[in-house]
Amino acid sequence: MILLSYFQAGMAQKTDRVDDLLIHLNNPRSNYVMVAAHRGDWYWAPENSLRGFQNCIEMGVDIIELDVRLSKDRVPVIIHDLTLERTTNGQGNVSDWPLDSLKTLYLKDATGVLTPERIPTLEEAMNLTKSKILIYLDKSVDKVAQVLPILEKTGTLKQAVFVLDFPYAKAKAQFGSYLSQVIYIPAVADGMKDLDKYVSEYLSKLQPRAFQFRMKSADGAAYPLLKKVLPTSSKAFVAATWPEHTIGHDDQVSRNNPEAGWGWLIREGFTILETNRPQQLLTYLRGKKLHD
Repeated sequence: MILLSYFQAGMAQKTDRVDDLLIHLNNPRSNYVMVAAHRGDWYWAPENSLRGFQNCIEMGVDIIELDVRLSKDRVPVIIHDLTLERTTNGQGNVSDWPLDSLKTLYLKDATGVLTPERIPTLEEAMNLTKSKILIYLDKSVDKVAQVLPILEKTGTLKQAVFVLDFPYAKAKAQFGSYLSQVIYIPAVADGMKDLDKYVSEYLSKLQPRAFQFRMKSADGAAYPLLKKVLPTSSKAFVAATWPEHTIGHDDQVSRNNPEAGWGWLIREGFTILETNRPQQLLTYLRGKKLHD
């Protein structure tokens, strides 16, 4: 019985992959490159669907990026657009539909064909992914008050990622004691004012696990701050989904020439890459022994 208890305890520990991911996230010198899937696995399942999230877990993705909106009755649901037409068989604004009505709709796949998948609530998404993968809660800039209680309820605070451009004082006011319990990643974007001061304040007062860079040009304000961040205990995160965030070294370039896209970003020091092509990126990284 004692041996069985030890075996069961060991199995229980191994089921929490999030702890392993946090080891990578908390180690700025690790060469492990983390993969964030933009809107889940939208190629083989509808974007922002539970099926797409499960696919990401099964393929070994590290982070799922999903989008939070509020229903008419103020329930956080997962859908990218403010309106329903592109991704569901509904019409109008998400915020005009109560949750029970949203749940009658079906999600479309990337070709516009209806599927059996429904719009998930944030609570459903967090319960599905609990202990399995990190969750980047996009579109949450004005919904922190609605999101945090659900993370508390589902026991998923430690795997929740927020990427926001709040000055430190605003982040502290919005999150309070939760700021140290979630994974808070400040955005560093061309066009933001006093970027050097902004980054310095975060480094001194929070020491974030990462900063997310949004770089239109090497001549912009964001790119030079890589040299400030990389020697610290913070990682560099970038969305390879967009050319305007990567100085043109994005997924589209990487599709035919991964070294010119993802390879360039990695050589620059980025160790968290958000992508529309998670399986292709994983294959590339595994070939270079930069991912399990």
